[in-house]
Amino acid sequence: MPNNDALERLSKQLDAGKSMEDVRRSALSPKSSPAPAAWRDVKAPQAETALAVPGKRRMSPLALLFVGSAVFFIVAIAIAALLFFSGSNVISTKNVDVAVSGPAVVDAGQTLSLQVVVTNRNSVPIELADLVIGFPPNTRSDADVSVELPRIRESLGTVNPGES
Repeated sequence: MPNNDALERLSKQLDAGKSMEDVRRSALSPKSSPAPAAWRDVKAPQAETALAVPGKRRMSPLALLFVGSAVFFIVAIAIAALLFFSGSNVISTKNVDVAVSGPAVVDAGQTLSLQVVVTNRNSVPIELADLVIGFPPNTRSDADVSVELPRIRESLGTVNPGES
């Protein structure tokens, strides 16, 4: 131990037989300020107290954006589920009727006349509709027998709801 520390000096003075009145003591520092009533915030030393009254906390812009996106996503899923399961705004091939009518018997080599009726029972119009008719092999055109007729594509345009 070093010989200069205060405890060592005090011990030497006591061993020397000096009285305690001869020992010089330092004066205590005066009380400069009262103790705070609450703990101060370490992060913000300028704040008076850390035990402030709880108030409204503001959300950061990023958290606000996240909450807004989550709410929008949930509302979009709810609307999509409602439209999907209610079936009120669904376009389906089940709601389109195709009726083909013609003679039951045709002589060989004669022209076959067919009437095709397409009815839209959907709640919205069918736009850019095409009717494609495929024929069996070796079917020939009635205008030119040398031309084979594999299929015919006929544009129907727009078929409005309830229209045929």
